[in-house]
Amino acid sequence: QQEAHGPTNSFTLYEGEILGFSGLVGSGRSELARAVIGADSAHHKEIIFCGEKISLNNTAEALEAGIGLLPESRKTEGLIVDFSIRDNISINNLKKYLGPGPFINQRLEYQTSLDISNQVGVKAPGPMSVVGQLSGGNQQKVVIARWLNHHCKVLIFDEPTRGIDVGAKAEIYALMRELTAKGYSIIFISSELPEIVGLCDRVAVFREGSIVATLSGDDINSNEVMRYATTGN
Repeated sequence: QQEAHGPTNSFTLYEGEILGFSGLVGSGRSELARAVIGADSAHHKEIIFCGEKISLNNTAEALEAGIGLLPESRKTEGLIVDFSIRDNISINNLKKYLGPGPFINQRLEYQTSLDISNQVGVKAPGPMSVVGQLSGGNQQKVVIARWLNHHCKVLIFDEPTRGIDVGAKAEIYALMRELTAKGYSIIFISSELPEIVGLCDRVAVFREGSIVATLSGDDINSNEVMRYATTGN
């Protein structure tokens, strides 16, 4: 069924679902998501998170609230490619590993990175492997592992399968479904219609900077998505 009529920038994300953001390139999909978490500025926004009104003025506040972004450009915005898997996973949450005094418990950091790497299926010799030497799919899994390590319950995936092979795409799809089955909520931004149609529980269709329709059920098909993306109605 179609849940929304007419242009809007409002949307709802439910626990345990994949909400697709679809539309033509330049339609405002990524821009809205980035504005929500404070990565880009917004003229006005109101966010109700787990029943409470919160303020997200920057990405640090979004992380504190439990919202993580897997950016479209993982190598320039999502990862430090010259660092190890361990360092990339733990860098946003080093206080978790503080031992007595101002020192990092490196054994705990290593073990946690190993456990969470295995959880998301990173294929590498070990946590000390340099991220820049991994395949695109494994690099994307390292970004996911970082936000899981930070206890993010809402994940924004911006073009997560761009530039990775078919097998790695299937692994990312399966991982997304595993996460939602555990109660995580995902906003999935993609230019590939088969991904949107095949994975999403609901789809917000963007056109000219606004959401023109939110589709669910049998209405999530290529024809409906393209119709709203190109005509707005």
